Amino acid sequence: MTSAAGPTSDRNAKLRAIADAYFSGLRNGDVSPVPYDENVLFRTPLAPGGSEVALRGRAALLDFFAGIYAALEEVNVIDYYFNAASTSIAGGTPPAEIALRPALSVYCSGRATSA
Repeated sequence: MTSAAGPTSDRNAKLRAIADAYFSGLRNGDVSPVPYDENVLFRTPLAPGGSEVALRGRAALLDFFAGIYAALEEVNVIDYYFNAASTSIAGGTPPAEIALRPALSVYCSGRATSA
């Protein structure tokens, strides 16, 4: 069922909720509410092996995040953008600023997709 605003609006709301859950999870030290697929592939320069080596699977991803929460000082989302098909959400340039301890800022871009 779709709202009066239509299916595109509903899909964008769903994608926005997923992205909000991710950044809220980073802020609060728990990304487990994010509906990651059990076989998710996640790339980040902060993981062992850097962006070249994907973290594989939901459990590996949650373990990775559990190890970095203490280093996260502040997470600020700047903006979100949706693709024309409303199957993907991405941040702007930069979409988010994550302040780490010791004083270091990481500007990150991420994308979430939905079937």
